[in-house]
Amino acid sequence: MIIAFSDTHLTKKFDKRKFNFLLKIIKKAKAVRILGDFWEGHEITFDEFLESEWNGLFKHLQKKTVYIYGNHDPEYLSDKRVSLFCKKATITFKEKIGKQKYEYQHGHLIAPTLEMKRPIIKKKLFRLLHEYFDRFGVKMLGPRFFKKGLIGNRKLLNYARSDKKRILVCGHTHYQTIKENYANTGFVNGGHGQYLVITDSGCVMKKEKYV
Repeated sequence: MIIAFSDTHLTKKFDKRKFNFLLKIIKKAKAVRILGDFWEGHEITFDEFLESEWNGLFKHLQKKTVYIYGNHDPEYLSDKRVSLFCKKATITFKEKIGKQKYEYQHGHLIAPTLEMKRPIIKKKLFRLLHEYFDRFGVKMLGPRFFKKGLIGNRKLLNYARSDKKRILVCGHTHYQTIKENYANTGFVNGGHGQYLVITDSGCVMKKEKYV
């Protein structure tokens, strides 16, 4: 069984409930696919992340995880020490499970977000936007907040349709879905734990509350 998740946006602020949720799903998986934005590069350095309490997850990830870089944890912000929590780090990853082919990406290369197009907002303004979307929006509306595809659900689905011989699995939009040959992991934040379970039988969405 493969567990795929993304968009945990881990920072120096440690959340024991979130940690326990991630530890639980990681432990039960034979293999793990982290599809980007594992740690929040706008709020924490790579050194700080490695030294944080989140590193309690690393030994459970190290030998069975493929880590996909996202737009909040891009490759240039880290170094070879990613090997502490994965066996492979990359931008895209492909594999065959049973008879089905899968392609994993974060999604930002297909559907760039505002801070990627306008780097000038990356600092204080970005932090305000991030707080509004991921904290107040999620707190008020939960996963419904991301339903309208503010950052590219349609673009990702259209890209998936370009090659129907594989299933495209992404994160990035924070909106969990399986539609046609496109699957999105959703997000883990604000008490909402979303992920995908992939087996020889197919891909299934899982949702749990961890508050």
